[in-house]
Amino acid sequence: MFYLAPDGATPTGYRVALTPEALPEDVANAEEFLERFNRADGFSVATPWLALLPAAAIDRASLPSVLDLASSVTPESGVQVIDRDTGERVPVWAELDLHGEAPDEQTLIVRPMRGLPFGRRVAVVVTDAVLTEGGEPAEAPAPFAALRDGRPTDSAALEAMRPGYEALFEFLAEHEVPRERVILAWRR
Repeated sequence: MFYLAPDGATPTGYRVALTPEALPEDVANAEEFLERFNRADGFSVATPWLALLPAAAIDRASLPSVLDLASSVTPESGVQVIDRDTGERVPVWAELDLHGEAPDEQTLIVRPMRGLPFGRRVAVVVTDAVLTEGGEPAEAPAPFAALRDGRPTDSAALEAMRPGYEALFEFLAEHEVPRERVILAWRR
């Protein structure tokens, strides 16, 4: 929403309003790029989420499959997306980007299988059902583990996020995902 401006003439009531400062420095033809994108009345509501997990190789079989979306809308799923307003789970599948040569270079890609509700918030959760190739639960990134486990840090930025994460952990617990099962979570 940061890069949207109100526009009553569009179906969504908004218009993309990217600025030159929002672009990477190496974008060729920045003016043309901005002109093309700023014609749109919003961004995709089915954009995937990306995450890097610590170095252990992930067992792809522990990720929700595009062939079994029903399992992704259960509290047992290794990857879940939950509507923060309704508690409804959004069907997703997840995969690893195989372009990385080492496990810590393989991005986890979470793909929603339907458009997300406009103007609402969702929680994206990776649980201990995501396993390494050795059969152990994937490890939480250290900064996230500090938030989850209530360990203080020296990071002002991380500590500023703590109240929002406490609310997120409460929400997840209400939806059958206790904090001790959470490997990584964030909210949109």
